[in-house]
Amino acid sequence: MLGAIFWASFFILLGVSIVLKAVFNIHIPVAQVFIAVFFIYLGMSILVGKSYFKQQVKVFTVKKGEADHVVVFSKHIIDLTHLKEGRKKELEAVVVFGEALFKLDENRPTKIVVKGAFSGIRFPGADKSGALMGKSIYTTPEYDPDKDHLELEVTTVFANVRFIAE
Repeated sequence: MLGAIFWASFFILLGVSIVLKAVFNIHIPVAQVFIAVFFIYLGMSILVGKSYFKQQVKVFTVKKGEADHVVVFSKHIIDLTHLKEGRKKELEAVVVFGEALFKLDENRPTKIVVKGAFSGIRFPGADKSGALMGKSIYTTPEYDPDKDHLELEVTTVFANVRFIAE
């Protein structure tokens, strides 16, 4: 709640300062006021004892019937290691302004299609992350489109997405 009040007051202050500058030629030092309000916000967070900078991590285990995941302004760990083999399984995920970690079964043939903009991506076995702008496809060596496999389509915008094989 305090975070919403902080950002709302910042944008209201910014808008009022623009109107005052344009109409009455009165200059309000928005940067200094913003820094002061930030320190007040930080002090209130410490005083209240709650940290609004902590990120809540949600852990999901995909079960039968589930197919879509949406991650917005948060961090999710999505466990796909328990999916049963025997048929083709298609999953979709959307990650916007957040972070997602997908746990994959290292023995299951998998195809990962990632589409996105301004996102960091790390595929299984990769030493470092890469930036994504467009489309990227990753397949495991065992992948065969005619046989049982997991197909994962992830759409990202301003996000960090990692895939690990367990």
